[in-house]
Amino acid sequence: MFKANRYLLQPLDDSLFTGRSGVCLFLAALAKVTGKSEYKDVALAALSSLQHSLKTVEAQKRFIQPGLGIIGIGGIIYSLVKISHFLEEPKLLKNAQELTKRLTPEVIARDQNLDIVLGVGGAIPGLVSLYQETKDKSVLNTAILCGNHLLSKQTSTSPKAWKTLAEAKNNPMTGFSHGASGIALSLLRLYAATLNPAYLEAAKEGIEYESSVFDKSLKRWPDFRLTEKENQFDIMYAWCNGSPGIGLARLGSLPIIETKESYADIETALDMTQKHELFNGSSDVDYLCCGGLGRTELFILASQKLDNQQWLITAKKMQP
Repeated sequence: MFKANRYLLQPLDDSLFTGRSGVCLFLAALAKVTGKSEYKDVALAALSSLQHSLKTVEAQKRFIQPGLGIIGIGGIIYSLVKISHFLEEPKLLKNAQELTKRLTPEVIARDQNLDIVLGVGGAIPGLVSLYQETKDKSVLNTAILCGNHLLSKQTSTSPKAWKTLAEAKNNPMTGFSHGASGIALSLLRLYAATLNPAYLEAAKEGIEYESSVFDKSLKRWPDFRLTEKENQFDIMYAWCNGSPGIGLARLGSLPIIETKESYADIETALDMTQKHELFNGSSDVDYLCCGGLGRTELFILASQKLDNQQWLITAKKMQP
């Protein structure tokens, strides 16, 4: 394929992951922090086409098609809840509740992706957040259906995890975006809302699985999409795959799971991610999923959760 090495300008989709919901979430947070109304105005204006789409059944179907996680309907629900909170716009919660109706039992049962980006694992955070804001039991019931689907899809071998990507050679993935860390964190959010111990135990098993495949000599979690040779040199250090995302998941699991093993994983993730930065600098792109901003987020959250300002200093040094 011919590569022109030029940017392509085109309209954004509605998603959190690659679209206008993510941009609007940023603008809403900026409006909250700065108090400037122009950011709020732009965010609400950019959401108007999405709100209009909710009025037609055909348009609503497109929210399901990319996936149920943060690349699709799950991410949009999460964004609407957070934007509503930042901008004090309760109407957006109604929009999120309307979207939730698209997550029918049949749609959830068909999901084979399971993970945070594409599957029901990525629908749970938005649903739990929406339930916490509205106390709408139907929303919580939808989240429970997603959680039960994840329980039904655990591997039969112990420690149990989830097979998400075909290119992982039939191995359950590690990491945040497609692996056990992200799914476990979603189940912990659901456990906090329901106190159903089945979700807690499944989350613990997912974390135990990642521990079982951890390479102690190289201090890293494998990416099973890569060959053995590639794993030696080309493993990712990013929000999506590798130590930054796993560290973020363990930090997010506190205080529900607060063990010496979880703190050891956090320290390993911080150490290996910092070493990656020292050797590679900020040579790659600065976006969240696979770039420098995802690594920066690890150190910011660590400074907050561990009450250690040194990690915040590290995060600031990572930015140009």
